[in-house]
Formats: sequence, structure tokens, C-alpha cells
Amino acid sequence: MYTYTYSLLFVLLNVSHSVCIHSQYSTIFAIVQKLKHSFGNFFWLYWLHTLIVLFCNFFIHTHYWKFVK
Repeated sequence: MYTYTYSLLFVLLNVSHSVCIHSQYSTIFAIVQKLKHSFGNFFWLYWLHTLIVLFCNFFIHTHYWKFVK
């Protein structure tokens, strides 16, 4: 039960963190569009960052709870 609760908290943390990062990049998108540069790089950077955060948290979560148990 506790493991499931912490899993849910990890997911919520990741989602909220990703939303914050995305909103920050949205303002960068607007600035970049005004400068007439390509904003695709920022989009891929956002998704790459999200995947890295999810992978790291999943890795820590699975291995950490093996040691706790």
C-alpha cells in the first residue's frame, strides 16, 4: 500500500514538474518566434528532459524500495 502511494506521488511530482518546465518554455517559444528562429529545438529539449526525469525517478524508485524492504 505504501509503495503504491509513493508511486502515485512520484507520478504527480513528475507531471507537475513537467508542466512547470513546459510553461517556462512557452515564454521562450514566444520570444524565439518574435526573433523568427526555429523553436523545435526547445520542444524536443522539453520532451527529452521529461523522459530523463521519469527514467531517473523510476530507476530510483524501483531500486530504492528493494533496499528498504
